[in-house]
This record gives sequence, structure tokens and C-alpha cells, in this order.
Amino acid sequence: TRGRSRALVPPIGIGASGGGSGPRALRASVSLRPTGFPTPAMPAPSVILVPLDGSALAERAVPVGAALARRAGLTLLLATIVDDDAEDPAEFDVHAASARMLRAAVREARAHTDGVVRGAIRTDVPADGIVRLARDAGAACVVMAHHRQGVLARLLAGSTTADVTAEAPVPILVVPEPRAGAASDDADADAWPTEDDAFAADHVLAALDGTPAAEAVLAPVRWLARLFGARVTLATVVDRGDARRVTLLPTSLLASDPAATGDDAGRAGPEADYLEGVAARFGDVPASARVLEGHPVARTLLDAARADAADVLALATHARGLLGRLVLG
Repeated sequence: TRGRSRALVPPIGIGASGGGSGPRALRASVSLRPTGFPTPAMPAPSVILVPLDGSALAERAVPVGAALARRAGLTLLLATIVDDDAEDPAEFDVHAASARMLRAAVREARAHTDGVVRGAIRTDVPADGIVRLARDAGAACVVMAHHRQGVLARLLAGSTTADVTAEAPVPILVVPEPRAGAASDDADADAWPTEDDAFAADHVLAALDGTPAAEAVLAPVRWLARLFGARVTLATVVDRGDARRVTLLPTSLLASDPAATGDDAGRAGPEADYLEGVAARFGDVPASARVLEGHPVARTLLDAARADAADVLALATHARGLLGRLVLG
């Protein structure tokens, strides 16, 4: 029955390194569909969910999920979503192959982690099934690998990770695909990494723009930082070109004075005041503020994450459909 899951095994989660230029590769990114103001703490969850599709790329998320589940004291739930709308006898072969793949993934995860690991298979549209399973299973987080696709590829083929991110009720930890040539530098690329190599969140870079929607990411960031003893950098991006001031912050937070320039740029002004005020709310989690300058915003954030040796880039995302993402990014 569509939307129903069944356990494959009794109680059984990147390749977090991957690619990039600069002194250190970004391990993962966290995104969250904004649902209002952040709560002081994450709700009591039961599992870390890692969806699998049989690809080597998807399996890179398993060690990351395992490390996160172990640190949080939660169950690692490996799952596959089988989409079999067509009435075809071959669909039974699809189910059988998916079950074999999932059992193998569960066995490998159990062999490399001392946490609780289990598996489930669900018949559904992939993105919808992941979202429903995350809700039904009480997931604290969904850990997914992500293909590096251009705009045209996303338009033609779609992106399950993007669709899940747009609809999921919980944070999504996205594990990037290694850049071309990166794997060849690592002779042990296929080996199960140690917990620290899989996912050690020592530094989290969180992007804000002064809106409640963007601040929805603060609760997951605080939760992650406390789990790993990480430091947090709160950042916003400003473009001060051509004597104009263009910023992600809403105009209500901006002063009427012209932008700071030279050595004072990025350290003073309403942007820094706003970020420092947010950092003060983090309490026992070390948090600092940084105003970035550059264009486009996404590239500026990625460059800063790599230059500052950030393990995780965290941001809230708009729940846009395909057309909205194509037009607005």
C-alpha cells in the first residue's frame, strides 16, 4: 500500500569529505524549511534517517548519519523508497532488489557502528516518501547525499534532495558529491571512515539575513553545536559595490549612514550589530559574527566556509517549487 513502510530487519548512517578547493573541503550543509520562529531546543526525536537508492553516492551519507546518530544517542534508520506506479510484474523484482540492497547496507552499518541500526522500505514517490517517513518515524534529521547538477539538469531530471528540503518538517543534512578528481587522491575512498573522519562538526557557519524565516535554522545549529562541541560563526553577505549598499538584511535593520569601507568593512555597522545580538542568544555555545562581502551570495558563502575551515554550512531555505527555484534560485 502506498505510504506504508515495513521493517526489513530487526533493530539495524559523506562521505563527509568530498571536493572543493581551498584549505579544507566543506563536509556538509544543513538546510531547514522555515516554519516560524526557532524553538529553544530541538524536539525529542527517535531516529536519524538516511534514504538510500542503491547508488554509491547515496551510501556516502551512511557513515555521516551513523556518526550523528551515535553522538545524539538515536537510532540510525536506513530506508529506501520504491516508486512502482506502473502495474508491471517487474515491480516485484524492484522490491526484491531494493530489499537486498537495504539489508546489505544495514549489515555494513551494524558492522561499523555500535549504535542501534534498522531498516525500512516504503512504496511511495521518492521525495514524498522520505518526507512522510521522516515525520512518521520521528526523525531528528534527514541525512542525504546530493548530486552536483547544473540548472538545466535540475530542470530536466529534478532533484530529490531539493524536493525533500522544500517539504521536510525536519532539518536536512546534505552531503556533497566529491568534485571530479577528488576521489583519486584518496586510496581509501571506499573504506568506512572513522567517526571523526565521517562527520566531525567542529565549526558551523550559519547564514542569516535578518528575517524570522532565516533564523529558523538557529535551533538546529544550536543542537548540532552542542552535540559536537562546535563553535558557530553567524554570517550575512553584503555587496558594497558602485557606491551602493546592497545587503541581505531588511531595510528596517539598516542605518542611513553610508557603508563602511576599507579596513572597517565587514566588522562594523548594523549588519555586525544584528549578528552580534543573535550570537548573544546562543548562551553556552561559542558564537561569533562575521559580515561577508561578495557576489553572488551562494559563492560568497561557499568560499567563506572553505577558507574558514567550516565543516557545515547551515541556512534556511524557501519552500519553492521547480519554477520558483529556476526563476529565483
